[in-house]
Amino acid sequence: MKLFIWLLGHPNERTVRIIAAAGAAAVPAGVAAMSGAGIMSGLATVGGVVGGGALAGVGVIGAAPAVAAKLAMDQVLKEDKELYSDEENQARAIGKAATTVGAVAGTAGAVGAVAAAGSVAGVSAAGITSGLAAIGGVVGGGMAAGVVITAAAPVAAAAALGYGIYILFQPKKKYR
Repeated sequence: MKLFIWLLGHPNERTVRIIAAAGAAAVPAGVAAMSGAGIMSGLATVGGVVGGGALAGVGVIGAAPAVAAKLAMDQVLKEDKELYSDEENQARAIGKAATTVGAVAGTAGAVGAVAAAGSVAGVSAAGITSGLAAIGGVVGGGMAAGVVITAAAPVAAAAALGYGIYILFQPKKKYR
């Protein structure tokens, strides 16, 4: 089985293409890769990387960009003893830690939302497909849109929590 990754196009489309490509290798002939069966097969293939199934695939798809967001925020909030005060460096360290918490919470929240959001609650195939469709339905889409949203949610949580906590702990500027 091969996993093809396209690096061209919009980042949200890349996520869906990765899942579709992973699923296309395991989907029986005559089943479209972007169909419900194709998406579930792709998620199961991606989840198999960590020894899980389709629900683990949702977590992996969300965790990968969350790790990238964490690394980016680490660079944005980089500490420098020569350039910044001790209070500013402490705020930056706290912001970086909060980014990690946001990434983990966002990934867990996305997986939990998929399990709970559908018309069939739970982690069965019906629960996952209906959960992804319900999440995607928020923006007028279906399962594929649900996958994109659950992949983007951990990134948003990591960045928002990390930067928000940094701003909260940042030393107040003194005006004359």
